[in-house]
Amino acid sequence: VAQNVLDKHCSPFARAAAVLASPAGEAKWNSRTAHPVPHTNTYYFKCMIAGVLSCGLTHSLITPLDVVKCNMQTNPQKYNKGLVGGLKMLAAEEGSSAIWKGVIPTGIGYSMQGFCKFGFYEIFKDLY
Repeated sequence: VAQNVLDKHCSPFARAAAVLASPAGEAKWNSRTAHPVPHTNTYYFKCMIAGVLSCGLTHSLITPLDVVKCNMQTNPQKYNKGLVGGLKMLAAEEGSSAIWKGVIPTGIGYSMQGFCKFGFYEIFKDLY
């Protein structure tokens, strides 16, 4: 296989075709290096951290909406002014920290989910 075909800047399809066309033992397909960005342990770790940030942060920031929704479902006579009205009523009655009930378990749980989903997806994609 010509070295320029196995170069990083070549498309993955060109590299795969070159490996398949080469005599046995000359070049071996490696899914971890077949991408423009090599899939090293650092890459997998970055994917895991991206999962923590994307899932953990977004779900944590939505927690106040979930708290109001749950209050609207359990006490519809009291929380009947919609989402914004429910946020205002909850903050006025229980304090502004009440809208953040459950943010820590939500953040931890969804961070772990994002860590596994984003990181392990990349690992298993290269293994299988």
